[in-house]
Amino acid sequence: FLLGSLDLLAASLWRARQPARPEELEDEAIIHARGGGAWVRLACGRAGRKHERVVVETTLGRFVTDRERGTREDVELLTCPRAWEQALVDQLDAFVAEARDAARHEPAVWDQLPAMAFIERAYGLARLSLPQGGV
Repeated sequence: FLLGSLDLLAASLWRARQPARPEELEDEAIIHARGGGAWVRLACGRAGRKHERVVVETTLGRFVTDRERGTREDVELLTCPRAWEQALVDQLDAFVAEARDAARHEPAVWDQLPAMAFIERAYGLARLSLPQGGV
C-alpha cells in the first residue's frame, strides 16, 4: 500500500525450516518484491509463535516492522503492544454482525482484489519451486 504496485521477484514456502512439499501445510511464507524504489521482503509464519514481518530496504536504510515494533537499521522507532487476541475477537464479531445483517462493503472488497491477485501469484510462484514428494 505505501510503496504502490510491487513487482513479484520470488516466493517460497517452508515447513520446519525446510522447503515445504506440495502436500504439506507450510508454516512460513516469504515473498521478495520490488516497488517504489525499494526492495521488500514479506514474511509470515505460524511455527511456534505467529509472526508477520515486513522488511523494506531503500537508500534511506533498512526498515523492519512486525506486530509489536518498527525499526530502522535495528534502532527502535516505535512500539505497539496490543491485545491481539481481543483484536481477533472484535474482527470476528464485526464479521458475524455484518453477515447476519447482510451488510456488504462492496468498495472494501473490490479494493482488496489487487492485493489478493498478488498473493495468488506469489503462491503460484512458490509452488513451482517446491520439492516434489519422496525423500
